[in-house]
Order: sequence, then structure tokens, then C-alpha cells
Amino acid sequence: MSGKDLEVWTLQTVCDTGILLSVTTFVLHVGCGYFARTVRQLQAKMAEEMWWVTYLMALVVSLFVAVLLGFMMLNPDIMADIKIGLPFVPLATVLMTWAGLVKLTSRGGGDHAAQNWATMLLALAAVFNTIGFTLVMEAPGHEYAHFKTAFWQTMRSLRSNANPELAIWTVYICFAAMVALVIVFVLRVRRQRTVEESPLPYRRGTPPTER
Repeated sequence: MSGKDLEVWTLQTVCDTGILLSVTTFVLHVGCGYFARTVRQLQAKMAEEMWWVTYLMALVVSLFVAVLLGFMMLNPDIMADIKIGLPFVPLATVLMTWAGLVKLTSRGGGDHAAQNWATMLLALAAVFNTIGFTLVMEAPGHEYAHFKTAFWQTMRSLRSNANPELAIWTVYICFAAMVALVIVFVLRVRRQRTVEESPLPYRRGTPPTER
């Protein structure tokens, strides 16, 4: 195996790992309620807290690594070397980033609106990654004569190393979307801090003169 072959194999493995972690993150997220009911059955309070913290850490780490690996794949040079399902896999990275920022700006488990948003975004990310991996990246090859249909030919044409023009436009759009998400996140955090540092009457939504 040459050095280039090893590089391609490593990058493809990293990409596939990020896709798998996105599905894992979604499963962990929707399984929080079931896990919470399960750990309540434990007799030892310390054991219950330990398992719950471990579960939450697994969820956070899985989401963080999935976003990090997905962001790494938003690279024209990497896309030219390996097969990435366009535009599904890069869009899934944007959706996971959005879900992570929603979680960071939420008010905890009691914020049902934020939880619903995170669930929807993670579900879409998992679906997009599954479509990109199964139907595009691992579409039946030319050795399957029975699958030489227009549909599968179209799916194979969506691979990043087979469609450089689509790859570069996907990078532009997804990178701009992630920058926009980060800007909105920073502005929202600053707004929350301003409200928290303001006097109590203002924070409750009533002008001080009316109290």
C-alpha cells in the first residue's frame, strides 16, 4: 500500500466514523428518557448519578466528535480524494452543529422547545448521513450489472470525488452556514448575559418604574 492509498483509506475511515457517530448521537439523545427511567430503579443514589453523568458525557462527546470530524471533511482537497455523499453528509454536519448550539444555549432539561429543536435537527442529520452513506457513498458499483439504472448512476454522480463542481459549491454553502450559526450563537450568548446582569425587575420583563 502506497502512502497515498494509506492517506485515502485513513480519511475515508474518519469520514465513516463521523457518520456513525451522528447516528449514535441521535440514539443517545432520544434515549435519554428511557435511560432516566432505568437508572431510577437503581437502589444506590451514587450509582444512579454516576450512570447518568456517564450517559450525558457519552452524548456530549459523541456529538462533539461527530461535528469535529464532519467539519474536517469540509475540505476541497479531501473531497477530491475520497467519496463523500453530496450534499447529504456535509449538510448533516451543519445540522449537528446547529443542534449542538441549541443545546448550549438552552436552559437545561426543562427547556422543551430547545429539546424538540435538538431532536428534530439530530434526526435530520442522522437521516441525511444515512442517505449519503447508503445510497451515494456505498451505491452498487459497476460490477452489479442489474443496478446500472439511471437512479444509481445519479447517486454515484453525487460522490465528491466524482463531482468536483458540486463538491466545491457544497463546501462554500456549508462553511458559510456554519459561520452564520456561530455568529448567531455568539450574539445570543451576549444577549443572555446582558439580561442576566441587568436588574431583577428588568429581567422579569417589567420596567422598574412600574414596581
